[in-house]
Amino acid sequence: MARTILTGATVHRHDRPWEHGDDELLIEDGRIVATGKANEISSAARSDDEIIHLPGGRLLPGFFDAHLHLDIGGRLFANLQLVNKLTKSEVLESIRAQADDSKDWLVGIGLNENAWPSLAELDRVCPNRPLLLHTRDYHSARLNSTAINVIDLSRRSALPEGGWQELDDDGHPLGILRENAADWVTQYLPVEKPEKLRHHLRTAMNHLLSLGVTGVSDASHPTSYETGLKWLEQHEGLPIHVENWLRCVDFGPGFIQQPRLNRERLKRNRIKLF
Repeated sequence: MARTILTGATVHRHDRPWEHGDDELLIEDGRIVATGKANEISSAARSDDEIIHLPGGRLLPGFFDAHLHLDIGGRLFANLQLVNKLTKSEVLESIRAQADDSKDWLVGIGLNENAWPSLAELDRVCPNRPLLLHTRDYHSARLNSTAINVIDLSRRSALPEGGWQELDDDGHPLGILRENAADWVTQYLPVEKPEKLRHHLRTAMNHLLSLGVTGVSDASHPTSYETGLKWLEQHEGLPIHVENWLRCVDFGPGFIQQPRLNRERLKRNRIKLF
């Protein structure tokens, strides 16, 4: 049984006040099994225990992210990643590297609005493949001309309430979709199978766990809850605590009757209103 003892740091526990920390922590086979005061654990150390000294440090029980989207976070790793592309030239070069003659959609996530290419610049680096770029906050999306033609976008296109597009001076689409229109355009992407969705959710949760995030408040799309999180919780278990929001677009009687969920790792007891 592999054991590691962390000593010398202030160990904060989730079940105690901040000022009442311990001094040592014991890990067995990758799981925390005990905390204790100075020398309480290390004095009984075995010869093969790994002891790590952390004088003046602090150990926290885990971080909690109060608002994220697990489904979007997982898709980030499966698509063109633009989060760290801070200049327009970096964005365009990243697109150019994947812009082949395929007819499949090229999807980028994390576009910085300070690195905003024009429609002509997108067409230059990606002339043949339909291109969809989501901004970092997912409230806007960019299309190239091929994508505009594929979805037959025009100034007369019926966009959802709360969404709109930007047009040039002659009334032609610039390939810029805002708010609900940025979500509307995703209907033209290939349908995501449940197993692929669950893969994205696993990827996101495991990545968060690697950063010390042990709980999240999740505003993912409703399908991510029904066919993703609920299925994973029932069949595999979740690696982190998830508090999923119920998305409310129409506050009618049917919505109010939605059941709550209160499991150990998965809860649904909040509402997101639009």
